[in-house]
Amino acid sequence: MTALPVLPTFDIVKLYHGSYKLCDVCEKLDLQEIFRPSNPKKMEHPKSFILHDFWVTSRYCLLCGLLLQSLRKTPEYTRICDKRESGWVCRVISREWGRSVFNDTSNHSVSCQMQPGLVRRTQIQSPDTFQYLTDYGIQVLADENEWRESHRLSLGRWMNLAKADIGLLRNWITCCEKHHGDACTPIPWNAQLEIDFRVIDVKRRCLVQAPPLCTYLALSYVWGDSKKVKHLKLTKETAIWMYNQYSLSEGNQCIPKTIRDAITLVHELGENYVWIDALCIQQDDKFDIESQIPYMGRIYSGAKCTIVAGSGSDAWAGLTGAGHTPEPRSNKQYCATIQGLRLVTIQQHYQNWRNRSVWDTRGWTLQEKALSKKSMIFADDQVFFHCQRALWYEDTILENMDTNIVFRNRDIDHYNAGSVFTSYEALVIHFTSRSFGFQGDVLHAFRGLESLLQHRWIPPGGVSFSSGFVWGLPESVFDWGLGWTFPYHLPDRRRSIFPSWSWAGWNYEGIGYCVGFGRFAKTRRELAWHRRDPSSSKWLPINSSGLGDLSDQPSRSEKGSSSHWNPNNSTSSIHLFQTNTLYGTLEHILQVWTSTVRLPVDRSGSQYKINDKALPDPEQGNEVMAVRNPHTNIPIGQVNLSLKWRACQPDNLDFIVLSRCLKDTSLPHKHGLFVMMIEWKHGIAYRVQMLEQPIWEEIWIQLKPEWKLISLG
Repeated sequence: MTALPVLPTFDIVKLYHGSYKLCDVCEKLDLQEIFRPSNPKKMEHPKSFILHDFWVTSRYCLLCGLLLQSLRKTPEYTRICDKRESGWVCRVISREWGRSVFNDTSNHSVSCQMQPGLVRRTQIQSPDTFQYLTDYGIQVLADENEWRESHRLSLGRWMNLAKADIGLLRNWITCCEKHHGDACTPIPWNAQLEIDFRVIDVKRRCLVQAPPLCTYLALSYVWGDSKKVKHLKLTKETAIWMYNQYSLSEGNQCIPKTIRDAITLVHELGENYVWIDALCIQQDDKFDIESQIPYMGRIYSGAKCTIVAGSGSDAWAGLTGAGHTPEPRSNKQYCATIQGLRLVTIQQHYQNWRNRSVWDTRGWTLQEKALSKKSMIFADDQVFFHCQRALWYEDTILENMDTNIVFRNRDIDHYNAGSVFTSYEALVIHFTSRSFGFQGDVLHAFRGLESLLQHRWIPPGGVSFSSGFVWGLPESVFDWGLGWTFPYHLPDRRRSIFPSWSWAGWNYEGIGYCVGFGRFAKTRRELAWHRRDPSSSKWLPINSSGLGDLSDQPSRSEKGSSSHWNPNNSTSSIHLFQTNTLYGTLEHILQVWTSTVRLPVDRSGSQYKINDKALPDPEQGNEVMAVRNPHTNIPIGQVNLSLKWRACQPDNLDFIVLSRCLKDTSLPHKHGLFVMMIEWKHGIAYRVQMLEQPIWEEIWIQLKPEWKLISLG
């Protein structure tokens, strides 16, 4: 018996109803005006409508059917759509969103997208229904006969789902090089003068020494769990054959698919070399690793383009849509002609991919992402091109070369914009939430980002980070960096190989909250911090000159009150430091003369809040506890602590001064002294938690603190 052919969904619809038709709601829509408004300035933002009988109408209405296919692409909606669960309606909006265009010329037609979302019938009137919108939707498919580029911008592009269009990918690189200027130009460097720089020759399919000033691409990908996933690496043993011609051929099945696909892709793009960390750094040679890691920033910023394996969780996932035997894209495009418009479903949005990507959660990939001038990202269902000036999609025409047309795109990741302080904060926030297969890699993976910040152009009179970093904290503003905060106290997440006073000393992966920093302009140093020089074992002063040179100096009253708790009243005083043989093994020790006091701290409190809103406790065991004046029992501050940890501590706990918070007329209650809670282990103090607000200096003086030499580990 011959099997019946499987008909596409819309052909089945036509079979049952005789012809395509629209439901009562869709029939009344002016789709031309919705998708390509004649007067964008008078267009409603957003224009919306509700499909009350969506499960029924999507069986025969062509537009509802396209909307249903869009909803099915969203994991949260797939099951609901497949089962057509009762109690839901479809709310649809049309708007310039994400990939939209502002038009300053009369020659360009603004294009909109139609986005559906599922809403409970009982919540139709709620203003929060917009939160149910999906990132997928419908857009107009570009007319292949339209020769005016300005009219094709932000229209849909029909994709080859089996394999990415190599010609389009080449064109992206060429357009960026031609039109985006220095911002997207790789930073050239002669690696041969500094490190043993190796690359893969994609024509000879083998490892080679990079020729001087060679042009190369780089690969950024997820290695995967080394205990579960086999991964080819450059070692003394594999080096014997990896330098042989065609040793890295497509037929060599011991090479992870992502690497094989990348080599093939680079060859198809017409380039000669690609740099891949596992094959270009000798993994069993400690000297080679330690000499190459400081140059990771230069390697990625010097690449012509970085290829990102944006799907899968290990090196065997491959580049979807690339290579000799490409994995096909996960989502199909559905197309229909309605009211004379060819409409097509939208593929995955860039931000949607980021939220679900394993690659964007790994610690090492942040520097690869931030330092690369251009990135070609292979996601599950399309390819993105991300550079310093643009974000382009394979399913949408966004390559804008008209200076009169400006895109509104907030999804471009800028890690080099704003002040050096905002860049540093943004990088630390993103970095500390990421995961590491080996926790000891944390500061190695941050090294390239430090290089990015060190070489930032600083306006005259501005504070620079060029003096380097001390365990992840910028030395020029060390006292400011030392006052970093995190909403929760998580003692079980200590990375003991790093100092407790650095954010690197704590694992905040998956918590969902951010490391934060105080207001730089209101932080002034009061103390002389010293660190251990590992080569000479001498104590070296930390040159926090950026804070000392602030124009916004403390008032006379603040200067005068310092003498009541700081007997030296100078950050440049020279002190004699105690010696201890234990320090020889603890290079992360800081020494400082500072003001310290023991204070009563409650053993329970209330839930942590931001803007008076309680936040869920990620560890189910933190409470905000009052710090009290031992003489009056009146609260003088508060600190968020682990209940389990607090139960094992005495009634009175130790606090030390870090720096001063200057008076601010806009925040009159937030000034005084930045204070850290510490705990003692074998004569060394360790960071516990920062007080939520500075302590008023007058109160600190009343507590009669002790001036003491502290070794902070």
